[in-house]
Amino acid sequence: MDLPQNKEENAAAGEYAGDASKPRSLAGMDRLCLPQIAKDFPEFNWSEWKAQIETELRKKLEKEYQKIHIHRTVISRYQKEKGLCRILCESAVEYEEMTEYEKTPEMQSELHSNLIQTVYETELVYVYEDAKTAGAAVSLICPNCGAPIQKLGLKKCEYCGSVLEVQNKKAWRLLEMR
Repeated sequence: MDLPQNKEENAAAGEYAGDASKPRSLAGMDRLCLPQIAKDFPEFNWSEWKAQIETELRKKLEKEYQKIHIHRTVISRYQKEKGLCRILCESAVEYEEMTEYEKTPEMQSELHSNLIQTVYETELVYVYEDAKTAGAAVSLICPNCGAPIQKLGLKKCEYCGSVLEVQNKKAWRLLEMR
């Protein structure tokens, strides 16, 4: 069997031609999802949201880690349900984690860095009205107690009884990063 001789042959053989530290395991569905998102939401700007996701992710990681590098952010899924649309995104992230370990004879501690590569998921949510929720409150969490709102259209929190008001309707929101 002949071995690949150049970058193009390496790429054809399924290997990365460039930086081998870049993760390859993102479920990038941008080409399939973006046309449907553009049809449903002509004002949606993926470039702006991608930049905002990466900025928020970097802020979250900078609290604990060093040398953060976000390789790529993609749309992995687009879901449209009654009164709610979700865009699930994935980001390939590399960062340095400092760990402390002890040497054996002297028992002195020493810092050691580990290069970690992982995938973070981010969820964008758009709440809109349909015939069933017209004029009713459509919220994701109760502003009083923080309990999740299980059913769209509720006017009172099921846990604390607080009145729910419609806020930030018809706008995309960054809901969760995990």
